[in-house]
Amino acid sequence: VLCATDHPQAKAGGSQKNRPTTQADLSITALDQMFADVGDWEDDAGKKIKRRIKMLGIPQQLAWLAERITRSPHLQGTANNDITPGDLRGLTYFINEYFTDEDAWFGFTEKRSDGLIWFWRQKFAVEDQYVINPGFLEVIADYFTSSGWGDWKVVYGSAGA
Repeated sequence: VLCATDHPQAKAGGSQKNRPTTQADLSITALDQMFADVGDWEDDAGKKIKRRIKMLGIPQQLAWLAERITRSPHLQGTANNDITPGDLRGLTYFINEYFTDEDAWFGFTEKRSDGLIWFWRQKFAVEDQYVINPGFLEVIADYFTSSGWGDWKVVYGSAGA
């Protein structure tokens, strides 16, 4: 499982997490917890590492909320003028139309070659073509890809409450 609360530390012992202990909806409080958890990440030997959340991945349903959190200079729905954490940290977001959970959200660190992985095993190739009717062409083609991750410390996520 990519986002979990029990990633083992090989040399140092113990475990680390890249999701909230209790799943949480996207909010300033949830982002505050995300920044705190990411700040506690260590390598397998137990030494602090520097990772910073740069971007949120959200479904379409959270677009307006993410816009308010990341672009507004002040906290929303309050009478105070505190700076919004997303604005303070330069957080941006992207909308993924293929997320199937309407309240799940993810924070991504800087791009790393050992993080999320996707590669071609076989590029798109046309094998055969058949003319069935005039004006129609049937094509047989295939491609193969692989995906996964090398290091879970590139993403922090929540399935929502």
